Amino acid sequence: MIDVIFDYKSDYKYEKGKYFNNYGCSPKILQRIMKYFDDNINEIESICISLYLFNNEILFNKLNELAIHGIEVNVISIPLEGYDDSKPKDIYEYETGELLYKDKTKYELAKNIYDKIKNETMSKLNLYVFPHIYVRSSKMNPFSRGRMPYSMHSKTFYVRMRGNKEAIGLTSSNLAVRDLVKNEVLVIGDGNSFAKEDYSAACQFYIDLIKSSKNIKEFDETHNYSNIMEMKNVLLSSNSYYIAPFYDDVQRTVRNRIKEIIDGAKKRIYICAEHICDYETYESEEYGFLKNVIQKARNGIDIRCLSQTFVDENGDNHDQRKPANIRNYKIFMKEYIKYSSCKYAVNENVHSKYIIVDNTLILTTCNFTPTQFTYKKDINIERFEKIPGMSYHGTYSEVGCFIVINDATVCNEFVKSFDRIWQDKETYIHNNVSLLTKNDDERVCPWCNSPLELKDGRYGKFYGCTSFPKCRYTENV
Repeated sequence: MIDVIFDYKSDYKYEKGKYFNNYGCSPKILQRIMKYFDDNINEIESICISLYLFNNEILFNKLNELAIHGIEVNVISIPLEGYDDSKPKDIYEYETGELLYKDKTKYELAKNIYDKIKNETMSKLNLYVFPHIYVRSSKMNPFSRGRMPYSMHSKTFYVRMRGNKEAIGLTSSNLAVRDLVKNEVLVIGDGNSFAKEDYSAACQFYIDLIKSSKNIKEFDETHNYSNIMEMKNVLLSSNSYYIAPFYDDVQRTVRNRIKEIIDGAKKRIYICAEHICDYETYESEEYGFLKNVIQKARNGIDIRCLSQTFVDENGDNHDQRKPANIRNYKIFMKEYIKYSSCKYAVNENVHSKYIIVDNTLILTTCNFTPTQFTYKKDINIERFEKIPGMSYHGTYSEVGCFIVINDATVCNEFVKSFDRIWQDKETYIHNNVSLLTKNDDERVCPWCNSPLELKDGRYGKFYGCTSFPKCRYTENV
Protein backbone atom coordinates (compact mmCIF):
# COMPACT_ATOMS: atom_id res chain seq x y z
CA MET A 1 0.00 0.00 0.00
CA ILE A 2 1.31 3.46 -0.93
CA ASP A 3 1.30 5.95 1.93
CA VAL A 4 0.49 9.55 0.93
CA ILE A 5 1.00 12.52 3.27
CA PHE A 6 0.15 16.11 2.44
CA ASP A 7 1.45 19.10 4.37
CA TYR A 8 -0.32 22.48 4.04
CA LYS A 9 0.75 25.94 5.13
CA SER A 10 -2.81 26.63 6.28
CA ASP A 11 -2.51 23.86 8.90
CA TYR A 12 0.03 25.91 10.84
CA LYS A 13 -0.93 28.99 12.84
CA TYR A 14 2.26 30.86 13.64
CA GLU A 15 2.48 33.78 15.99
CA LYS A 16 3.62 36.96 14.27
CA GLY A 17 7.27 36.68 13.33
CA LYS A 18 7.65 33.05 14.44
CA TYR A 19 7.76 31.55 10.95
CA PHE A 20 10.80 29.31 11.29
CA ASN A 21 10.99 26.26 13.55
CA ASN A 22 13.54 23.50 14.17
CA TYR A 23 11.38 20.89 12.37
CA GLY A 24 11.79 22.83 9.14
CA CYS A 25 9.43 23.69 6.33
CA SER A 26 7.36 20.48 6.49
CA PRO A 27 6.97 19.27 10.09
CA LYS A 28 4.24 16.74 9.27
CA ILE A 29 6.25 15.17 6.44
CA LEU A 30 9.44 15.05 8.51
CA GLN A 31 7.61 13.34 11.37
CA ARG A 32 6.15 10.75 9.00
CA ILE A 33 9.56 9.93 7.50
CA MET A 34 11.11 9.52 10.95
CA LYS A 35 8.18 7.37 12.08
CA TYR A 36 8.66 5.09 9.07
CA PHE A 37 12.32 4.63 9.98
CA ASP A 38 11.45 3.99 13.63
CA ASP A 39 8.70 1.51 12.79
CA ASN A 40 11.15 -0.53 10.70
CA ILE A 41 14.34 0.06 12.69
CA ASN A 42 14.93 -3.62 13.43
CA GLU A 43 14.49 -4.57 9.76
CA ILE A 44 16.40 -1.80 8.00
CA GLU A 45 19.91 -2.56 6.81
CA SER A 46 20.69 0.65 4.92
CA ILE A 47 19.17 4.01 4.02
CA CYS A 48 20.16 6.28 1.12
CA ILE A 49 18.59 9.72 1.14
CA SER A 50 19.21 12.64 -1.24
CA LEU A 51 18.31 16.15 -0.17
CA TYR A 52 18.88 19.40 -1.98
CA LEU A 53 19.37 21.00 1.45
CA PHE A 54 20.55 19.17 4.57
CA ASN A 55 20.45 21.62 7.47
CA ASN A 56 17.73 20.06 9.63
CA GLU A 57 19.18 19.09 13.01
CA ILE A 58 16.09 17.06 13.96
CA LEU A 59 16.52 14.91 10.84
CA PHE A 60 20.29 14.70 11.38
CA ASN A 61 19.80 13.48 14.96
CA LYS A 62 17.36 10.81 13.82
CA LEU A 63 19.68 9.57 11.06
CA ASN A 64 22.60 9.54 13.48
CA GLU A 65 20.49 7.56 15.95
CA LEU A 66 19.78 5.00 13.23
CA ALA A 67 23.48 4.84 12.37
CA ILE A 68 24.39 4.20 16.01
CA HIS A 69 21.81 1.41 15.97
CA GLY A 70 23.92 -0.23 13.25
CA ILE A 71 22.14 0.95 10.10
CA GLU A 72 24.28 2.26 7.25
CA VAL A 73 23.00 5.76 6.42
CA ASN A 74 24.15 7.62 3.30
CA VAL A 75 23.07 11.25 2.80
CA ILE A 76 23.78 13.04 -0.48
CA SER A 77 23.46 16.83 -0.62
CA ILE A 78 25.15 19.92 -2.08
CA PRO A 79 28.34 21.75 -0.99
CA LEU A 80 28.07 24.30 1.81
CA GLU A 81 28.73 27.04 -0.71
CA GLY A 82 25.25 26.46 -2.13
CA TYR A 83 23.48 27.43 1.10
CA ASP A 84 22.10 30.91 1.62
CA ASP A 85 24.28 32.90 4.03
CA SER A 86 22.07 36.01 4.08
CA LYS A 87 19.02 37.17 6.03
CA PRO A 88 19.54 35.38 9.37
CA LYS A 89 16.33 34.54 11.20
CA ASP A 90 15.33 33.35 14.65
CA ILE A 91 14.52 29.64 14.95
CA TYR A 92 11.84 28.51 17.38
CA GLU A 93 11.19 25.17 19.03
CA TYR A 94 8.37 23.54 17.07
CA GLU A 95 6.31 22.19 19.97
CA THR A 96 6.80 24.90 22.63
CA GLY A 97 7.31 27.98 20.47
CA GLU A 98 10.31 29.02 22.57
CA LEU A 99 13.29 30.74 20.95
CA LEU A 100 15.90 28.09 20.12
CA TYR A 101 18.49 29.92 17.97
CA LYS A 102 19.00 33.62 17.44
CA ASP A 103 19.77 34.95 13.95
CA LYS A 104 20.69 31.79 12.03
CA THR A 105 21.19 31.42 8.27
CA LYS A 106 20.68 28.26 6.22
CA TYR A 107 24.46 28.13 5.78
CA GLU A 108 25.18 28.24 9.52
CA LEU A 109 22.65 25.50 10.24
CA ALA A 110 24.10 23.26 7.52
CA LYS A 111 27.71 23.92 8.53
CA ASN A 112 26.96 22.75 12.05
CA ILE A 113 25.75 19.39 10.69
CA TYR A 114 28.46 19.06 8.05
CA ASP A 115 31.18 19.72 10.65
CA LYS A 116 29.74 17.14 13.05
CA ILE A 117 29.79 14.43 10.38
CA LYS A 118 33.22 15.49 9.12
CA ASN A 119 34.71 15.18 12.60
CA GLU A 120 32.96 11.89 13.49
CA THR A 121 35.17 8.79 13.29
CA MET A 122 32.93 5.92 14.41
CA SER A 123 29.42 6.55 13.10
CA LYS A 124 27.87 4.71 10.12
CA LEU A 125 26.34 8.01 9.00
CA ASN A 126 28.03 9.14 5.76
CA LEU A 127 27.55 12.50 4.08
CA TYR A 128 28.36 12.77 0.37
CA VAL A 129 28.56 16.05 -1.51
CA PHE A 130 27.35 16.13 -5.11
CA PRO A 131 29.23 19.16 -6.46
CA HIS A 132 27.84 19.28 -9.99
CA ILE A 133 26.67 22.68 -11.21
CA TYR A 134 24.60 23.18 -14.35
CA VAL A 135 24.70 26.18 -16.68
CA ARG A 136 24.16 26.50 -20.42
CA SER A 137 24.66 30.18 -21.21
CA SER A 138 27.44 32.72 -20.71
CA LYS A 139 24.73 35.35 -20.23
CA MET A 140 23.34 33.93 -16.98
CA ASN A 141 22.96 36.21 -13.98
CA PRO A 142 24.85 35.54 -10.74
CA PHE A 143 23.05 32.88 -8.72
CA SER A 144 21.31 33.91 -5.52
CA ARG A 145 23.66 31.79 -3.40
CA GLY A 146 27.05 30.30 -4.05
CA ARG A 147 28.87 30.89 -7.32
CA MET A 148 26.67 28.72 -9.54
CA PRO A 149 23.39 26.76 -9.35
CA TYR A 150 23.76 23.20 -8.04
CA SER A 151 21.90 20.49 -9.93
CA MET A 152 21.05 18.13 -7.04
CA HIS A 153 17.28 18.66 -6.72
CA SER A 154 16.34 15.10 -5.82
CA LYS A 155 14.37 14.66 -2.58
CA THR A 156 14.04 10.88 -2.35
CA PHE A 157 15.14 7.93 -0.25
CA TYR A 158 15.75 4.23 -0.81
CA VAL A 159 15.67 1.69 2.02
CA ARG A 160 17.00 -1.86 1.97
CA MET A 161 15.67 -4.24 4.62
CA ARG A 162 16.15 -7.83 5.66
CA GLY A 163 14.43 -10.48 3.57
CA ASN A 164 14.95 -8.58 0.31
CA LYS A 165 12.32 -6.00 1.30
CA GLU A 166 12.81 -2.49 -0.11
CA ALA A 167 11.14 0.93 0.18
CA ILE A 168 11.04 4.12 -1.87
CA GLY A 169 10.17 7.59 -0.65
CA LEU A 170 9.69 10.76 -2.69
CA THR A 171 8.82 14.24 -1.46
CA SER A 172 8.56 17.73 -2.90
CA SER A 173 9.90 19.19 0.34
CA ASN A 174 13.49 20.19 1.07
CA LEU A 175 12.80 19.44 4.76
CA ALA A 176 15.01 22.47 5.38
CA VAL A 177 15.14 24.77 8.38
CA ARG A 178 14.78 28.47 7.49
CA ASP A 179 12.61 27.59 4.48
CA LEU A 180 9.05 28.88 4.59
CA VAL A 181 6.26 26.34 5.01
CA LYS A 182 4.65 25.46 1.66
CA ASN A 183 2.08 22.96 0.41
CA GLU A 184 4.09 19.74 0.03
CA VAL A 185 3.58 16.00 -0.44
CA LEU A 186 5.32 12.78 0.56
CA VAL A 187 4.79 9.31 -0.91
CA ILE A 188 6.25 6.15 0.66
CA GLY A 189 5.89 2.69 -0.81
CA ASP A 190 7.35 -0.69 0.14
CA GLY A 191 6.72 -4.37 -0.57
CA ASN A 192 4.23 -4.71 -3.41
CA SER A 193 3.58 -0.96 -3.63
CA PHE A 194 6.03 -0.75 -6.50
CA ALA A 195 7.39 -3.24 -9.01
CA LYS A 196 10.74 -4.93 -8.50
CA GLU A 197 12.21 -2.92 -11.36
CA ASP A 198 11.24 0.34 -9.59
CA TYR A 199 13.24 -0.66 -6.51
CA SER A 200 16.13 -1.79 -8.71
CA ALA A 201 16.17 1.56 -10.52
CA ALA A 202 16.23 3.43 -7.19
CA CYS A 203 19.03 1.23 -5.86
CA GLN A 204 21.15 1.74 -9.00
CA PHE A 205 20.53 5.49 -8.95
CA TYR A 206 21.98 5.76 -5.45
CA ILE A 207 24.97 3.59 -6.35
CA ASP A 208 25.70 5.90 -9.28
CA LEU A 209 24.97 9.09 -7.33
CA ILE A 210 27.35 8.16 -4.51
CA LYS A 211 30.07 7.18 -7.01
CA SER A 212 29.67 10.61 -8.61
CA SER A 213 29.90 12.39 -5.24
CA LYS A 214 32.64 13.11 -2.70
CA ASN A 215 32.60 12.07 0.94
CA ILE A 216 32.46 15.21 3.08
CA LYS A 217 35.68 14.10 4.80
CA GLU A 218 37.50 14.22 1.46
CA PHE A 219 35.74 17.15 -0.14
CA ASP A 220 37.75 20.27 -0.98
CA GLU A 221 35.57 23.39 -1.28
CA THR A 222 38.19 25.14 -3.43
CA HIS A 223 38.44 22.40 -6.06
CA ASN A 224 36.43 22.37 -9.32
CA TYR A 225 34.62 19.03 -9.54
CA SER A 226 32.58 19.80 -12.65
CA ASN A 227 33.73 16.71 -14.53
CA ILE A 228 34.18 14.04 -11.85
CA MET A 229 31.28 12.00 -13.24
CA GLU A 230 31.52 8.99 -15.50
CA MET A 231 28.66 8.14 -17.83
CA LYS A 232 26.54 5.23 -16.58
CA ASN A 233 24.12 2.92 -18.28
CA VAL A 234 20.83 4.10 -16.83
CA LEU A 235 18.58 1.37 -15.47
CA LEU A 236 15.09 2.33 -16.63
CA SER A 237 11.86 0.85 -15.40
CA SER A 238 8.54 1.44 -17.09
CA ASN A 239 7.42 3.70 -14.22
CA SER A 240 10.57 5.11 -12.53
CA TYR A 241 12.91 7.60 -14.15
CA TYR A 242 15.98 9.20 -12.59
CA ILE A 243 17.57 12.12 -14.41
CA ALA A 244 21.19 13.08 -13.74
CA PRO A 245 24.25 14.37 -15.60
CA PHE A 246 25.72 10.86 -15.51
CA TYR A 247 22.70 9.41 -17.35
CA ASP A 248 22.73 10.29 -21.05
CA ASP A 249 19.60 12.30 -21.94
CA VAL A 250 17.00 10.46 -19.86
CA GLN A 251 15.09 13.75 -19.94
CA ARG A 252 13.92 13.08 -23.49
CA THR A 253 12.59 9.67 -22.44
CA VAL A 254 10.73 11.21 -19.50
CA ARG A 255 9.14 13.96 -21.57
CA ASN A 256 8.01 11.46 -24.22
CA ARG A 257 6.47 9.24 -21.54
CA ILE A 258 4.57 12.23 -20.13
CA LYS A 259 3.33 13.07 -23.63
CA GLU A 260 2.21 9.48 -24.13
CA ILE A 261 0.21 9.49 -20.89
CA ILE A 262 -1.37 12.88 -21.67
CA ASP A 263 -2.33 11.74 -25.18
CA GLY A 264 -4.31 8.91 -23.59
CA ALA A 265 -6.38 11.21 -21.36
CA LYS A 266 -10.11 10.56 -21.47
CA LYS A 267 -11.47 12.67 -18.62
CA ARG A 268 -9.04 14.99 -16.81
CA ILE A 269 -5.54 16.45 -16.75
CA TYR A 270 -4.51 18.30 -13.57
CA ILE A 271 -1.02 19.82 -13.37
CA CYS A 272 0.48 21.12 -10.12
CA ALA A 273 3.97 22.62 -9.75
CA GLU A 274 5.86 25.68 -8.66
CA HIS A 275 6.50 26.50 -12.34
CA ILE A 276 4.53 25.25 -15.38
CA CYS A 277 5.87 26.35 -18.77
CA ASP A 278 7.17 23.35 -20.73
CA TYR A 279 5.72 24.59 -24.02
CA GLU A 280 8.59 25.62 -26.27
CA THR A 281 12.01 24.04 -25.62
CA TYR A 282 15.71 24.78 -25.99
CA GLU A 283 15.95 22.22 -28.82
CA SER A 284 14.50 23.26 -32.16
CA GLU A 285 13.37 19.72 -33.04
CA GLU A 286 11.57 19.22 -29.71
CA TYR A 287 8.39 20.62 -28.20
CA GLY A 288 7.12 20.59 -24.62
CA PHE A 289 4.36 18.35 -23.27
CA LEU A 290 2.07 21.35 -22.75
CA LYS A 291 1.44 21.32 -26.51
CA ASN A 292 -0.05 17.86 -25.98
CA VAL A 293 -2.22 19.33 -23.24
CA ILE A 294 -3.52 21.98 -25.66
CA GLN A 295 -4.35 19.25 -28.16
CA LYS A 296 -6.46 17.48 -25.51
CA ALA A 297 -8.13 20.81 -24.68
CA ARG A 298 -9.48 20.85 -28.21
CA ASN A 299 -11.25 17.61 -27.32
CA GLY A 300 -12.93 19.17 -24.28
CA ILE A 301 -10.90 17.33 -21.60
CA ASP A 302 -11.16 18.88 -18.11
CA ILE A 303 -7.78 20.60 -17.71
CA ARG A 304 -6.53 22.56 -14.71
CA CYS A 305 -3.16 24.06 -13.91
CA LEU A 306 -2.13 25.14 -10.41
CA SER A 307 1.19 26.88 -9.89
CA GLN A 308 3.12 29.27 -7.65
CA THR A 309 4.27 31.58 -10.47
CA PHE A 310 2.21 33.08 -13.26
CA VAL A 311 1.83 35.59 -16.08
CA ASP A 312 -0.97 35.73 -18.61
CA GLU A 313 -0.71 35.98 -22.39
CA ASN A 314 0.18 39.68 -22.06
CA GLY A 315 2.85 39.19 -19.41
CA ASP A 316 0.63 40.52 -16.62
CA ASN A 317 1.25 38.61 -13.38
CA HIS A 318 -2.01 39.79 -11.68
CA ASP A 319 -0.10 40.47 -8.42
CA GLN A 320 1.25 36.91 -8.37
CA ARG A 321 4.92 35.87 -8.28
CA LYS A 322 6.49 36.23 -11.74
CA PRO A 323 8.33 33.26 -13.27
CA ALA A 324 11.83 33.46 -14.74
CA ASN A 325 10.64 32.15 -18.11
CA ILE A 326 8.00 34.77 -18.86
CA ARG A 327 8.17 34.21 -22.62
CA ASN A 328 7.09 30.57 -22.46
CA TYR A 329 4.26 31.34 -20.04
CA LYS A 330 2.90 33.99 -22.41
CA ILE A 331 3.01 31.67 -25.42
CA PHE A 332 1.34 28.84 -23.50
CA MET A 333 -1.37 31.03 -21.96
CA LYS A 334 -2.23 32.56 -25.34
CA GLU A 335 -3.34 29.08 -26.45
CA TYR A 336 -4.61 27.86 -23.09
CA ILE A 337 -7.20 30.60 -22.60
CA LYS A 338 -8.93 29.73 -25.87
CA TYR A 339 -10.66 26.71 -24.35
CA SER A 340 -13.40 26.83 -21.74
CA SER A 341 -12.36 23.43 -20.38
CA CYS A 342 -8.96 24.92 -19.34
CA LYS A 343 -8.72 26.60 -15.94
CA TYR A 344 -5.71 28.17 -14.24
CA ALA A 345 -5.16 28.96 -10.55
CA VAL A 346 -2.20 30.40 -8.66
CA ASN A 347 -1.25 29.95 -5.01
CA GLU A 348 2.02 31.28 -3.60
CA ASN A 349 2.38 28.22 -1.34
CA VAL A 350 2.37 25.58 -4.11
CA HIS A 351 5.51 23.45 -4.03
CA SER A 352 4.21 19.93 -4.78
CA LYS A 353 4.96 18.71 -8.31
CA TYR A 354 2.70 16.22 -10.07
CA ILE A 355 0.38 15.54 -13.00
CA ILE A 356 -2.91 13.64 -12.76
CA VAL A 357 -4.17 12.08 -15.98
CA ASP A 358 -7.42 10.20 -15.35
CA ASN A 359 -6.28 7.59 -12.78
CA THR A 360 -2.55 7.87 -13.47
CA LEU A 361 -0.26 10.01 -11.31
CA ILE A 362 3.11 11.36 -12.46
CA LEU A 363 4.92 12.40 -9.27
CA THR A 364 8.24 14.21 -9.43
CA THR A 365 10.81 16.30 -7.59
CA CYS A 366 11.15 18.54 -10.68
CA ASN A 367 9.22 21.50 -12.03
CA PHE A 368 7.57 21.42 -15.44
CA THR A 369 9.83 23.80 -17.33
CA PRO A 370 12.16 23.34 -20.33
CA THR A 371 15.11 23.39 -17.91
CA GLN A 372 14.12 20.14 -16.22
CA PHE A 373 13.85 18.36 -19.57
CA THR A 374 17.15 19.60 -21.02
CA TYR A 375 20.37 17.58 -21.29
CA LYS A 376 23.44 19.05 -22.99
CA LYS A 377 26.88 17.50 -22.97
CA ASP A 378 30.20 19.27 -23.47
CA ILE A 379 29.21 22.76 -22.37
CA ASN A 380 32.28 24.99 -22.62
CA ILE A 381 32.04 28.54 -21.28
CA GLU A 382 35.37 30.28 -20.86
CA ARG A 383 33.94 33.57 -19.59
CA PHE A 384 30.60 34.71 -18.17
CA GLU A 385 29.41 38.18 -19.08
CA LYS A 386 28.05 38.96 -15.59
CA ILE A 387 30.19 36.69 -13.37
CA PRO A 388 33.84 37.77 -13.48
CA GLY A 389 36.53 35.12 -13.10
CA MET A 390 34.26 32.12 -13.63
CA SER A 391 34.30 29.47 -16.36
CA TYR A 392 32.39 26.22 -16.85
CA HIS A 393 33.10 22.95 -18.63
CA GLY A 394 30.63 20.15 -18.06
CA THR A 395 27.16 18.71 -18.62
CA TYR A 396 23.90 20.62 -18.32
CA SER A 397 21.47 18.43 -16.40
CA GLU A 398 19.54 18.49 -13.17
CA VAL A 399 19.20 15.56 -10.78
CA GLY A 400 15.64 14.48 -10.12
CA CYS A 401 13.10 11.68 -10.06
CA PHE A 402 9.81 10.91 -11.84
CA ILE A 403 7.56 8.07 -10.71
CA VAL A 404 4.39 6.98 -12.55
CA ILE A 405 1.73 5.51 -10.25
CA ASN A 406 -1.33 3.79 -11.74
CA ASP A 407 -3.65 3.72 -8.75
CA ALA A 408 -7.15 5.25 -8.66
CA THR A 409 -7.16 5.52 -4.85
CA VAL A 410 -3.87 7.41 -4.79
CA CYS A 411 -5.03 9.66 -7.65
CA ASN A 412 -8.22 10.53 -5.80
CA GLU A 413 -6.19 11.57 -2.76
CA PHE A 414 -4.19 13.91 -4.96
CA VAL A 415 -7.36 15.27 -6.58
CA LYS A 416 -8.77 16.09 -3.12
CA SER A 417 -5.54 17.88 -2.23
CA PHE A 418 -5.55 19.72 -5.55
CA ASP A 419 -9.15 20.87 -4.96
CA ARG A 420 -8.34 21.98 -1.40
CA ILE A 421 -5.60 24.32 -2.63
CA TRP A 422 -7.75 25.44 -5.58
CA GLN A 423 -10.46 26.59 -3.18
CA ASP A 424 -8.05 28.09 -0.64
CA LYS A 425 -8.79 31.73 0.16
CA GLU A 426 -5.25 32.68 -0.92
CA THR A 427 -5.68 31.13 -4.38
CA TYR A 428 -6.05 33.42 -7.39
CA ILE A 429 -8.35 32.05 -10.11
CA HIS A 430 -7.51 33.28 -13.60
CA ASN A 431 -10.58 33.62 -15.82
CA ASN A 432 -10.14 32.51 -19.40
CA VAL A 433 -11.05 34.90 -22.20
CA SER A 434 -13.28 32.19 -23.62
CA LEU A 435 -15.28 32.10 -20.39
CA LEU A 436 -15.67 35.85 -20.17
CA THR A 437 -17.12 36.08 -23.67
CA LYS A 438 -19.79 33.45 -23.15
CA ASN A 439 -23.46 34.25 -22.66
CA ASP A 440 -24.69 34.25 -19.07
CA ASP A 441 -26.37 30.87 -19.45
CA GLU A 442 -23.12 29.32 -20.76
CA ARG A 443 -20.78 30.53 -18.02
CA VAL A 444 -18.96 27.73 -16.22
CA CYS A 445 -17.47 27.61 -12.71
CA PRO A 446 -13.66 27.30 -12.96
CA TRP A 447 -13.57 25.37 -9.65
CA CYS A 448 -16.08 22.60 -10.22
CA ASN A 449 -17.29 23.03 -13.84
CA SER A 450 -20.90 23.63 -12.77
CA PRO A 451 -22.93 26.39 -14.49
CA LEU A 452 -22.70 29.94 -13.11
CA GLU A 453 -25.81 32.03 -12.68
CA LEU A 454 -26.37 35.77 -12.22
CA LYS A 455 -27.46 36.60 -8.66
CA ASP A 456 -28.37 39.66 -6.58
CA GLY A 457 -26.14 40.17 -3.58
CA ARG A 458 -25.69 42.59 -0.73
CA TYR A 459 -23.28 44.65 -2.82
CA GLY A 460 -24.93 44.20 -6.20
CA LYS A 461 -25.06 41.57 -8.92
CA PHE A 462 -22.51 38.77 -9.15
CA TYR A 463 -22.09 35.35 -10.72
CA GLY A 464 -22.34 32.43 -8.29
CA CYS A 465 -21.85 28.70 -8.67
CA THR A 466 -25.05 26.65 -8.92
CA SER A 467 -23.38 24.00 -6.74
CA PHE A 468 -23.46 26.33 -3.71
CA PRO A 469 -22.97 25.64 -0.79
CA LYS A 470 -20.74 22.72 -1.85
CA CYS A 471 -18.81 25.14 -4.06
CA ARG A 472 -18.53 28.82 -3.04
CA TYR A 473 -17.01 30.29 -6.19
CA THR A 474 -18.19 33.81 -7.05
CA GLU A 475 -17.25 36.25 -9.77
CA ASN A 476 -17.84 39.97 -10.00
CA VAL A 477 -19.98 41.29 -12.84
